[in-house]
Amino acid sequence: MNFLSELQRGFKPYWLETGGAKPSLLVNYLNTFIDKKVKKTELVDYLNLEFIQRTNTAALSPTITSIEDENFPFFAILYQAGYFTIKDTGINYLEVGLPNLEVKKAFAELIVDNLTNKTASQLSDCYGLKIKAALAAGDFSALKDEFNKILNEFSYESVVSFKEPLFEMFTR
Repeated sequence: MNFLSELQRGFKPYWLETGGAKPSLLVNYLNTFIDKKVKKTELVDYLNLEFIQRTNTAALSPTITSIEDENFPFFAILYQAGYFTIKDTGINYLEVGLPNLEVKKAFAELIVDNLTNKTASQLSDCYGLKIKAALAAGDFSALKDEFNKILNEFSYESVVSFKEPLFEMFTR
């Protein structure tokens, strides 16, 4: 609807502008429970648009009184915040995952912000132009150096499970 009401703006990330992006509940949860309840390696897997988590309806809408509650289910937060959507249903289960590329990008940026001391935008500004220049020049040594610099922004535990989709944000 936003696209149709403002055609002159073109295809923009409207979801981010209408309340998506960085809900404080999700950010606080990640800051509190990263590597305690949610492993960094899992976060990278969630960036795959084909990733599906099978769960039940009750798990997506629990009664929780505090973010510090150890039983606060991570997938419920992702679902409630709009990062995950129902992809399929069965008799006793739901399958949830990322709905589209716009949400995937927002989630990737949230993860990068949480795993480094820089925002995804800062990392992209810092390394993106150098990566594009190295690719355009066919300078694979410079390209390798830039990717090594990016990888040094993350802890070893994060890097061991990195897959290609995470790096898409650096080469826009």
